[in-house]
Amino acid sequence: MSNNRQPHKCPIFGTIEDIKENVLPTYQDVMKCYEWNRLQVKIKNVSNKEPAFSEIAEIVTRKVEVSDRAGAAIASAVLHELSSDIVIDKSKLRRERRKTRDTLMKNQAPLNLPALYFDGRKDKTLKIVKKGTKRYKQVVIEEHVSVIKEPESIYVGYVTPLQGTAKAIEISINALLSAKNISTVDLLAIGCDGTVTNTGKFNGVIRLFERRLQRPLQWIICMLHLNELPLRHLFDYLDGKTSGPSTYNGPIGKLLDKCETRAVVEFESIPGQLPTLKPDDLSTDQKYLFEITLAVITGSCADDLANKSPGKMSHARWLTKANRILRLYISTPTPSTNLIILAQYIVKVYTPVWFQIKTHSSCKDGSRHLWKLIESSRFLSSALKAVIDPVIQRNAYFAHPENLLLAMLTDGEKHIRELAARRILKARSSPTTGKLPRTFEVPELNFDAKSYIDLINWQETNFDPPILKNQTNDELIQIIEKKGDETMLFLRLPCHTQAVERSVKIVTEAAMSACDKKSYAEIR
Repeated sequence: MSNNRQPHKCPIFGTIEDIKENVLPTYQDVMKCYEWNRLQVKIKNVSNKEPAFSEIAEIVTRKVEVSDRAGAAIASAVLHELSSDIVIDKSKLRRERRKTRDTLMKNQAPLNLPALYFDGRKDKTLKIVKKGTKRYKQVVIEEHVSVIKEPESIYVGYVTPLQGTAKAIEISINALLSAKNISTVDLLAIGCDGTVTNTGKFNGVIRLFERRLQRPLQWIICMLHLNELPLRHLFDYLDGKTSGPSTYNGPIGKLLDKCETRAVVEFESIPGQLPTLKPDDLSTDQKYLFEITLAVITGSCADDLANKSPGKMSHARWLTKANRILRLYISTPTPSTNLIILAQYIVKVYTPVWFQIKTHSSCKDGSRHLWKLIESSRFLSSALKAVIDPVIQRNAYFAHPENLLLAMLTDGEKHIRELAARRILKARSSPTTGKLPRTFEVPELNFDAKSYIDLINWQETNFDPPILKNQTNDELIQIIEKKGDETMLFLRLPCHTQAVERSVKIVTEAAMSACDKKSYAEIR
C-alpha cells in the first residue's frame, strides 16, 4: 500500500478522527467520530461489509458517555444531516450496548492479582421490591465495596456485604474473587484506607485475609488519607466541631461556605516550598490548591484565581476545605491567630506533602512521605503538636519495618540500600519470618528524627517485606557484595487509594440508575 494516500474525509466536516480525551466534544466532533469508527469497523470486517448504524452509534455514544436516550437523539440527528430517513430509537441502542458489554465480559481474560485495593461507602440504591403481584421501585441505603487490581488499576467488581463488619467485608470480597475465578495465590499486598475495620491488628479486613492465606501481606494504607487527618483534628481543635452536613459552629468554619465571594485584600505571605509539577495534569480542585498555595507563598493573588471556585464545601473533602481556608485567609484584612495557624499548616505541611505523594506515588516512597509530614509540622507549638502527633502515631503504617525497609532498599544512598539488604537477608534466615502468626503493629515513632530511617529502631526487628516474596536471596547478596551499587526491581504499587475511590464514585452513580445486579456488573 502506498503511504501517500489522502486521509479519509467527511464531505461536511473534513478529516475524520476519534474523540479526543479530556476535551468536551462538540456535535462536529461526534460526527467526525462516527465516520472514523465506521471506517475502523468496516476495515476489520473480512468481507468489507458496511456496518450497521446502530453498531457505530453504540461505540460513539459509549465514548462520548451519554445516555441511551441522548445517544439515540444524536445518532438520529447524524442520519438526518446525511439526508437519511432512518431513525435510531433508544431501545435499539440499549440492545446494542448490552450486546457489546456481554461480549466484553465474556472475553475478559483471567486476572492475575498481585495486589488488591478496596474501598466502600453507603449509597442510596434503587431496588425493585415485590408487593403481592406487583413490583415497585424503592430507594434503600446499601453499602457497596469496590475492588480493583493493582498495578494498572483494573476494576474487578463491587460487593454488598451483609454487615459493615470486617468479617462480612472479607467474606464478600473473597466470594467476588471466587465467582470471577481470580486466584489469590500471587497476592502480595492489600491497599485501603486506615479505618479500624480495615486495619484492626487482630480482626481487621487485611488481617482476616492474611489468616485465610496463612501468610503476611504488604499493608498499603492510603497516605493521602493520613495527610488529611492532622489537618482535620487541628481544625476541630482551633475552630470547633461541625453543626451540619457542610457547616460549622466556629467563627472560621461559618465563613468558609461563602469565602469565594469575598474580595481579596493585601495579605501577609507565608514561606513555603512546593514540588515542581505540571498543573495541567491535576484535577480542578488540586490545581486550585497548588495555585492558591503558591499565591500565599508569593503574597500575590491573580484576579483569575480570585474568581475561581475553591471547590464544593463538604466535611468529607478536606482538599477543598484547605482551598477554602486559604481563600478566606487572603480575603481577611486582619486574620485571627487561629486562621493564621491553619493557613501556615496548609502552606508548610498539607499542600507540600499532598503533592509529594502525587509526584512520588509508589509504595516505596511511603515512609519518606510520613517523615516529611512529621518534620514539616514541627513548627507548631507544643500544645498543637499534642493534638496532631497522636493522630500521626495511630496511622503511621508506613513506619512499620516492612514498609520502611522498602524505602531503604530504594534510597539514593548506597550504604542505606546495603543496610536494608543485610537486614532483610537476616530476617529471612529466621524460622518465623514470612509465617503467621505475625501481628502488624504500628511502632512507636521518634518525632525528632532527622531522617525517615530514624523514625523507628528497625535494627532490632526481623521483618521481610511480603512484597519481596518473588525476589531471591541472591539479589540481596548482590546488593551487599556491590556495596549498594545494585538496585532491586520489585512490584511498584501506589501508596494511595485514589484509583479505587474513582470506582467507588462510579458505583455510587450506578446505584441510582440501575436496579439489577447484572447492570452493576457491566461497570468497567
